[in-house]
Amino acid sequence: MPKKREEEEACDLNKKRMDFFFEVAKDFAYLMVRSFPKCSGTKDYSLYLNNVVLNSEKEKVDFVKAMHTNLKAELPKGSVKYYKAVLSITGSAPTVYHAVKYRDAKAADETCSLFQDLDLCSKVVNEEKKNKKEGNVLGRAWDLIEEMASICFKISGDPPPRAPSPEEIDADIKKRKKMKDSPFVPGLEAANTLSSGVKSLWDQLIEMRRGKKEGEEENTDFDGLCKRISTMPTTDKRCGKTEEEILLLFPELGEGKLREEEWDVLEKMNGLIAMESAIPQNMMRGIEGAAAKLAKGITSGNLNMEDIDIAKLGESVLEGVDEKELEAFASNMQKIVPMLEKMRSDLEM
Repeated sequence: MPKKREEEEACDLNKKRMDFFFEVAKDFAYLMVRSFPKCSGTKDYSLYLNNVVLNSEKEKVDFVKAMHTNLKAELPKGSVKYYKAVLSITGSAPTVYHAVKYRDAKAADETCSLFQDLDLCSKVVNEEKKNKKEGNVLGRAWDLIEEMASICFKISGDPPPRAPSPEEIDADIKKRKKMKDSPFVPGLEAANTLSSGVKSLWDQLIEMRRGKKEGEEENTDFDGLCKRISTMPTTDKRCGKTEEEILLLFPELGEGKLREEEWDVLEKMNGLIAMESAIPQNMMRGIEGAAAKLAKGITSGNLNMEDIDIAKLGESVLEGVDEKELEAFASNMQKIVPMLEKMRSDLEM
């Protein structure tokens, strides 16, 4: 097919999508005004859509672009109960699009300027309690919003963020809760060392920055990576580095602004590397051995948390550790305790 014809067909498809988008938008405006006649926000929204946007091709394009930008806006860290689950499963923070998919009126209201004037949150809280009819109205309104969001991403030419299912979110929350309730051992499930914890975090960071591609493997020299991480201070926020310095130190991360959750991963990696250097080698072997034993017992179902003898566990960790190593460990406690506290607070978030 000639290139010009392909372009014409693509243009025609986009025009059809735009037309469909605004048919849905008009249905949504009509539904809201009819269902909530006393709401000035819905009236203003309808007037603006019908009298301004629909009378100008430029306004239509700007309206769709604005909605696309708003849908991609990240929700504030920790602002929703599914925040960590979405981040854990997809490698990216949840966005307004996730709030739409999960019908989270509060998050949509607080984060998205397009929804703030509609005051979706109070409508959900107040109207659903009155009768089933109005509850069904809100269900239909969400259907229309979700349809607009889907068309908006198609017009913009990029896929929407992945929205994990409620079952996936529930499973992830349970998994992280199980890890939180277990004694703090990095990578308990696989008896990982601190270094392999760093490797796992690095893979997560790469996926956050570049996305996950099927069959693609990260070939970074791990020893070299650990050396680069060890050059960062552990006491300073954001690893004591500017964004430009971090991107120069880790060119694998590519270009573009580092998001807050990406800084968090860097700080965790930095803490784990510092922790490993602060713990004597023989003690680390004892920790790894104890972790492996615990992991095997717990995953096989032969060991309950109540059965763990802390005194014996401590003895097994210290086996083979000489007096000099104990002294070195004691002198590093001022470094280790703050790192453990930070890791614990990360798990509790």
